[in-house]
Amino acid sequence: MSDKFFVKSRFDDYEVSFTDTLVADLEAFLRDGDALVVDEAVLEAHRGRLQVLVDRWPTLPIHASERAKSFEEIGGTLDRLVSMGFRKNGRLVVLGGGVVQDVAAFISTVLYRGVEWIFIPTTLLAQGDSCIGGKSSINFRGYKNLLGSFLPPSRILIDLEFLRTLPRDQVTSGLGEILHFLLYAGETEFAFLESNIDRIRADSQDMKTLLRLSLSIKKAVIEVDELDRGVRQLFNYGHSFGHAIEAVTEYAIPHGIAVSFGMDIANYVSVGIGLAEEGFRDRVRRLASTLWEGFTIRDLDVDALFGALRKDKKNVGSDVYVILASGFGGTVKRKIDLEGPEGALIKQYFTSEAY
Repeated sequence: MSDKFFVKSRFDDYEVSFTDTLVADLEAFLRDGDALVVDEAVLEAHRGRLQVLVDRWPTLPIHASERAKSFEEIGGTLDRLVSMGFRKNGRLVVLGGGVVQDVAAFISTVLYRGVEWIFIPTTLLAQGDSCIGGKSSINFRGYKNLLGSFLPPSRILIDLEFLRTLPRDQVTSGLGEILHFLLYAGETEFAFLESNIDRIRADSQDMKTLLRLSLSIKKAVIEVDELDRGVRQLFNYGHSFGHAIEAVTEYAIPHGIAVSFGMDIANYVSVGIGLAEEGFRDRVRRLASTLWEGFTIRDLDVDALFGALRKDKKNVGSDVYVILASGFGGTVKRKIDLEGPEGALIKQYFTSEAY
């Protein structure tokens, strides 16, 4: 994958490009009527280079928190944007990670029945995953990501300079999210991160190679299942458990790290029901555990975890569905019984030496 590629979409095909001249690119691209939607932490960390844009275009800072993604909070954000004079012919230029992306994409879908938006992802998780695919999700009455839509940005610009100011755990979170794509793809893709993780953390060119790999895996799937009705659901590997961990810990564990824990739980269950080999789980766990430094789920309330699993939006009726794995490149969707053998294995995971 080159430094520029296109993602096919039923809405409109959109361009993704890597850049090291972001501000100049945006100055040439922005026009009257556009507005910036920016993670306030990103604006503070990169004010030196972003100020020239802020001085010329209306800017809406957003505090990136789960509260910002709530249905109740979205109304206030919409009010601020309209009060700034933003109109239907304008474009939202969005700088931030997944939270800001979700808020701005959801607003772009519903405001004036749809406005164009451009995305500059500023976290590793957004650069390696969520920037493509078109999903937006917001929280509603305690249910995570219950409301949402599909509207991809018209253009995506990836600037690795933003990664330099990220806390280490946010970089680790991004690696945890990327890991699930590599495991979906196969052993060769997994081995690339397994063999190069320290170098990837330290070198922007190696990081760019990893981002290209992750996005190429996701691109191939979303181009055939953009609306998440079939094979794209396999990307939920680690996420049902991960989202439940986030809910129970009140988001004290970053998303991608929660997902890496979630994959380990999924793999433990997979081995327990005879779907996967122990060696597969052990190998993945050795890499995943390097992402857990400073975080633990050992004392997690398992009953609360089960309650959160039952609320997962991927469920059908009262049935609980998760993605398990038969090995590298072998993710599968399975119904599990939290009162039966799978539930017993999850409880065993927390009470044995498995964790």
